Amino acid sequence: MTLNESVYRLSELACGMEMDVYRLGRMPDDYKPRLQQIRRICNKLLIGEYEVEGTDDADD
Repeated sequence: MTLNESVYRLSELACGMEMDVYRLGRMPDDYKPRLQQIRRICNKLLIGEYEVEGTDDADD
C-alpha cells in the first residue's frame, strides 16, 4: 500500500466511524475491528512500512 493509499484509507475509516457515532449517538457495534485497522495503519506509517510511488522500496 502506498503512502497516499494508507492516508486515504485511514481517513475513510476514521470519518466513517465518526459519522456512525453521530448517527447512532454511540460507538457502532463493530468499533473494535475498525479501531484495530486504524491502529495497524498508523503503526505501519510510524515505522515507515509503506511503498513509495515509483519505487519498490518499503521505506524512505
